[in-house]
Amino acid sequence: MPPLSLTPQAVPLLCQLLIAGTAAVYLLSLPRRTRATRWLGAVLGFSAAFSGAYFLATLAPAGSAWEIRASLAIYVMLLATVVSAIQAAYTFVSSPFRKERRIVLWLSAGAGLALFVPTVWAFVRADLAHARILLGAYSIGLLLAAAGSILVLGRKAARMRALLRQSDVRRVARLRAAEGIGAFIALLVLDLAMALLNAAAWFGVLPLIVLQYGSLLGQIVISVGFVVLVINHAPEPSTVQAKIVGLALATVLAVLGVASLVTLRPTEIAETAGNVVPQRVVLRFEPREAGGYRLDQRRDGALDSLAGGRPLRLADLREGSAEVALPFAFPFGDGEVRDIRTGCSPVVVLDGDPRPVPMRSLRGGASATIAAFLVPGVPASAACLETAFSPDRAVFDWARVDVSGRALRHRLVLFPDGAFELAYDGPPLHPVTGGVGFRPSRQAPFLSVALAEGLPASIPAGVGMLEDYEEVYRNAAHDRALPFALLVIGAMAFVMLLFPVFLRRGILRPLQNLLGGVERVQLGDLDARVPVRTSDEFGLLARAFNGMAASVSGAEYRLRAYADTLETRVVERTAELESSLDELQRTQGALVETEKMASLGRLTSGIAHEIKNPLNFVVNFADLQAELLADLAAAMGEGDRAEVDALLEDLAVNARSIQAHGARADGIVRAMQLHARGAASGERIPTDLNGLLRLAAEEAEKRHPDLPPIALDLDEGIGEVPLAPEGILQAVVNLLDNALYATRQSAEGDGEPPRVTLCSERRGADVGIRVCDRGPGISDEVRDRLFEPFVTTKPTGEGVGLGLSLAYGIVTAGHGGRLEAESREGDGATFCIWLPMA
Repeated sequence: MPPLSLTPQAVPLLCQLLIAGTAAVYLLSLPRRTRATRWLGAVLGFSAAFSGAYFLATLAPAGSAWEIRASLAIYVMLLATVVSAIQAAYTFVSSPFRKERRIVLWLSAGAGLALFVPTVWAFVRADLAHARILLGAYSIGLLLAAAGSILVLGRKAARMRALLRQSDVRRVARLRAAEGIGAFIALLVLDLAMALLNAAAWFGVLPLIVLQYGSLLGQIVISVGFVVLVINHAPEPSTVQAKIVGLALATVLAVLGVASLVTLRPTEIAETAGNVVPQRVVLRFEPREAGGYRLDQRRDGALDSLAGGRPLRLADLREGSAEVALPFAFPFGDGEVRDIRTGCSPVVVLDGDPRPVPMRSLRGGASATIAAFLVPGVPASAACLETAFSPDRAVFDWARVDVSGRALRHRLVLFPDGAFELAYDGPPLHPVTGGVGFRPSRQAPFLSVALAEGLPASIPAGVGMLEDYEEVYRNAAHDRALPFALLVIGAMAFVMLLFPVFLRRGILRPLQNLLGGVERVQLGDLDARVPVRTSDEFGLLARAFNGMAASVSGAEYRLRAYADTLETRVVERTAELESSLDELQRTQGALVETEKMASLGRLTSGIAHEIKNPLNFVVNFADLQAELLADLAAAMGEGDRAEVDALLEDLAVNARSIQAHGARADGIVRAMQLHARGAASGERIPTDLNGLLRLAAEEAEKRHPDLPPIALDLDEGIGEVPLAPEGILQAVVNLLDNALYATRQSAEGDGEPPRVTLCSERRGADVGIRVCDRGPGISDEVRDRLFEPFVTTKPTGEGVGLGLSLAYGIVTAGHGGRLEAESREGDGATFCIWLPMA
């Protein structure tokens, strides 16, 4: 057997290595990489390193130091892959959780370092016992890292859906981002399934063969999935050639990898090579007087259970083995053995290495060893070995399950005269590793035998015997896997070297010709034509482009012909338009003057009407006061005390009425003054808009304490906005006051619960304030004059019609914004204030 040889698992691993490695090199070669792309490159790079370590592990013999170290490297790289996937999940598409990402990065680094230090120690020592403990810890870490990545992307997906519901701004980009997040989640769910499969197989829930094939197939799918994710959703620009070549390479390698899994079946290769363990077999070795052993093979019935056997549990093992004292001195090799070392594998070491490694101690000659039909498998329970000792024999019985989950029994029986028996009871097997036999002393030679071809009748003195399943299998597997590996390398060379040549001739060159033609037309060369060299879709597109260019060129010719006579037509038409314009300007001036006079008339009429009413009350009550004073004088002259008190009370009531109506007239004058200077509403300073709106809501609610509170729906992401706080506060309070009044009227009419909503939102470069009510709405007649002074639908005494006009002036003239009204009569009203952020 060569020191390193190909196995069926090496071919799909080679495919994974090439897929992930090529994608990682491409990503890391991009000139301006985002943080998300760097982490995706790290994911693919560590995935390639994982496949490389796994590939090297399959090349080395089972149980060798090389295999143990490569197995540790597999889990280190796999954990690094998933940890990088967490960071890629945080930065993919957007980075809303920056602080959390940094914390998770440091925690992941700390946990990785805590595992890495003992891993280095186990790596240097090639310690199988400690390696098993570390691999279990790595399995748990993989589960946590994969689940954490899915959780992060799930939160980002929920956030993206919320943004899509709130606004249609950048909807296409957000939908594409949501699609990429969904694809990433699908890959990580598959990664989590691989981690669950690994943990289940590691802790004995599933057979090892499910882990082997499931992980190989799953990793191929994940590698291809990440390539597709990078092609479709990486933010950096890429070329058509890179996308097509990358996808073609991933597809070809994935197909070859899956085909190798289906075609190169280890058990079939082992069976073809002659590795056979019968259903029940016993090998008995009897010492000869001249030295050596007589060998007897028989097929007994099922192995009986040990009566009074003593179990050896996994917890009893130290560094993978335990020392067992024999009830007698067992003659073996050049001396007698009183103590042996063994573990959960059907191998015993009679001297030498205190940490027996299955088959390595037998094949390598480091110790005197006996192997009782060692095949791939794991202990069936915590009691991995049962022993039964008596003065005439020592029995070791191992209960195990193979990679397919089938029950196996192995037995070694030692006798005081130096004879021993090796027995197997279980299903017929075609093992790919392990072996059966013995080595009587360190570095003793051994006979290579094959149970299927017959065993020798005797073994010479000082010589051992070994049927090495792994050597036979690896020789045959190497011959079967090598053509596949060469095919994989050849396919990659074809796709990377020859496929781009076809792309350039069949796709890229026609595409470049079309782009060149478009650029020439864009620069004004309407005679540009694209050569038609193919009859496929690119040929049809070239013909269509040439036809379009010809049509544009003909249209330009006709346009120039028309332009030659255009100057004369323009002169004639200009004279006609100048005459019409003069007439229009005269008419417009007259209309403007008429409208000004009409507006002034409406304003004057409104002022006169609003001020006349309180003044009439003042005059009438003043006349009444004069009459009451005359009556008071008469009553005082007559000495009628009761009449005097009544008249004084009437005078006080009239005085208060005169004061109230005077105050109303003063309020109208003040409102007119405020309206006149409404445009100059104050200095614009950065202001917390949402805080200002909450203050406006509180002010409006004080005026209507009997109505329910105003519902607030404020966008907390707006922050500070440059505005004049006093002016905007006054405008919003006016709008809320009108909305609450309208809502009260609606509630009195149909009994529905009144409701007013105040909202804030940001749209592009503007910020919006929205006031919505469920009042009776605005009629078409009023809507045309809604923002004019003294336009109101309130009864006399409840409003003068300056609130909306004042708000309009503050928003438009004072802030350069817009005040819009949306309403249908009978269906409420919505007023929107739009203010520029700059």
